[in-house]
Amino acid sequence: MGSLKVMPYRSRSRFTNWLGYVWPKGPDAFYKSNTDAFPSIPLGKYKADEGISSSTISKFYDTEIQDYVSVFTPGLASVLNSHSTLKNVKMGGMNKYVVSKEEGIPAGSELFMYYGADWHTTYDYVRSEEKEDHMTLDYVNEHMLFDALPTEQDKRSLMNSTTMRRQSNNDKIATLNSTKVKKTKKQQKRITKQQQQHDTKELPTVQTMEWLRKEGICIDRITTKKSSSLVTVTGRTEIPRGNVITATPMLALKRDDLNIYGINEGVSEQSPKFLNLQELVGKEEILNYCYGHDRSDLLLLPYGLFVNQINHNSINPNAYIRWADGQQDLLQQHPIDIINSTSKLLVEFVALRTIAEDEEITIDYGNKWEKEWEKHNNNKTSEEEEDDFRQNIGVPQDGFFPTHWLDTHLDYEIANINKKLEPGELQPFKWKHNGQDVTNHAYRLGLSKGFSDRILRYAKKLGIVDLYHDLLERNTLPKSDDWYVFNTTNDDDGEWFAQRYRTKDWAFNMHYVAAWSEKARVSFLRELNHAGLDVGLETLGQQFGLQNVTCFHASFMGVSECENSFTHTDVYASDDKAFNIIFPIVLVNGSEPELDIQSEDANVVTSVNYEYDTAIVMGDYGYHKTSPNVYDDKGNIRIVVGMYCGEINNENAKQLAHVYNGEDPAPFMNQFDTNEREVHWSPERGATLPK
Repeated sequence: MGSLKVMPYRSRSRFTNWLGYVWPKGPDAFYKSNTDAFPSIPLGKYKADEGISSSTISKFYDTEIQDYVSVFTPGLASVLNSHSTLKNVKMGGMNKYVVSKEEGIPAGSELFMYYGADWHTTYDYVRSEEKEDHMTLDYVNEHMLFDALPTEQDKRSLMNSTTMRRQSNNDKIATLNSTKVKKTKKQQKRITKQQQQHDTKELPTVQTMEWLRKEGICIDRITTKKSSSLVTVTGRTEIPRGNVITATPMLALKRDDLNIYGINEGVSEQSPKFLNLQELVGKEEILNYCYGHDRSDLLLLPYGLFVNQINHNSINPNAYIRWADGQQDLLQQHPIDIINSTSKLLVEFVALRTIAEDEEITIDYGNKWEKEWEKHNNNKTSEEEEDDFRQNIGVPQDGFFPTHWLDTHLDYEIANINKKLEPGELQPFKWKHNGQDVTNHAYRLGLSKGFSDRILRYAKKLGIVDLYHDLLERNTLPKSDDWYVFNTTNDDDGEWFAQRYRTKDWAFNMHYVAAWSEKARVSFLRELNHAGLDVGLETLGQQFGLQNVTCFHASFMGVSECENSFTHTDVYASDDKAFNIIFPIVLVNGSEPELDIQSEDANVVTSVNYEYDTAIVMGDYGYHKTSPNVYDDKGNIRIVVGMYCGEINNENAKQLAHVYNGEDPAPFMNQFDTNEREVHWSPERGATLPK
């Protein structure tokens, strides 16, 4: 049926739509590598076109590097859909497509490949997920996997059996290694393999010629021929001037998607700093098949049949490209959004003049391409360097790319990120390029002037800042999940605990310090009230129509090194009535971004810095994590406060109790009893924090 064009793809881009058309070297090489999170992210939340990216039916071996590689294969391998029982085309030997049915394929039949059972498992699951409302507690109980996390009760149980304590004036440090925590929920069954056969009643796999002439695009006017060392595209029949020769969908990608970088030795492959972005090793061969403009970072990669073999002719080309009808709405979009609309773009190849039967089809690749090709041929010293040429094909310069696609950066940026907020002002994170929300669950919140400094003085009074220097600089708690309880210098401020949290699982040295006793809990809330938290609670209560607000957890979080952390959401399935409020009290001047926030479609991560007297508010399913950051200068640490608050009602009390502690009883659990809980804000009384 035709040849298979294979182009290796070695870069490490993830979560861009065009990767859905790359055959992976292993299952889910692009899409599942970053989906581990707490709680797990439903597959239906990912809006990128997964395409064949989770296929396992074909593997491509690179004899040069002696390993399997991911590849892009335009033509049938990208165009054909998959079906487990209706498959009638398969990849054969010597990179050929062959008909897999002995009886042949009837005219008008749709052609199907088979991507493999793993792909169908994922695809069918995504389709079912998209029909669900995964933001509800019922959905979580039915579908979500609850990972085991240490709870207050686990720590308290250990302390009851071992009376080891550390007094503030005692140099002896007693540590306890947390035992394995029981699962907070029974592990629910993972995605099971679903029935591979689609409902054939809904699959019109054979169409009439009348329907094809009306709805289809003719692609059998051309074929390929081997000419010397080149593969050429020729016309099967005469093609009159102005007629469409063929058409192809286009994949949209960024230029730097095709960069090949060196790696930083000794850095975890999971770390965003694994790639050495200062060491550009080369560019993917795929670049040679992309169409682009010199003033745009957007590239268009055709994957229709035969079009990648159409050669260059600047003297007497007989074809040109144009947008197909119905593309105007897409062309009005920002190029970043075009990337998210990949495969929806359609380009036609049109005859400039009458093309004779068997005449080669050619287009003009543009002046830039021709100059680079001449330079390459003049400089190469051996045939082996033939493959080193890298230059995209030029699009027509007379408006083929809309003007707003030119001279435009394709990096995701947040709008008004440096705006100074007034106390109580709530600002959603929005994308600069289109004004849309980054996620429905992330905000900046203005706090009272001097708020951060007030809490810093409180932390110093308790000895918590000095404690962090002890914990982070002298490695007081050497093992992951080591912890101890301590008294502050003032008995009125109660007992607190310090814990080195999950550094075995994650590559960072974050430590938590939080209230251990009731006296400590009330002391912290009192200080937050004096600092002006009432303004923030008023805003959240009014903005989200809450009937009441309870602050049910607060802790200090200090860190000086983070190579990689864990994507998570602290509150979820509360019916949009609970929030994690994060604000800094100690920052490092000139720090790189400190918090990664995941977009609503889970495909983009943007990084932000903390600001004094400003909180970052994460709501239900507001996925985030600590950004990679290492403060090299000794003594540099970052300390923030994270606080959970929200409306606790009869519908979400059980879920919020789980968020706080799992299923076992824990200190301060009366907060989740709607008859006994403290109310720290209500529409009728305003803020009622301890005074």
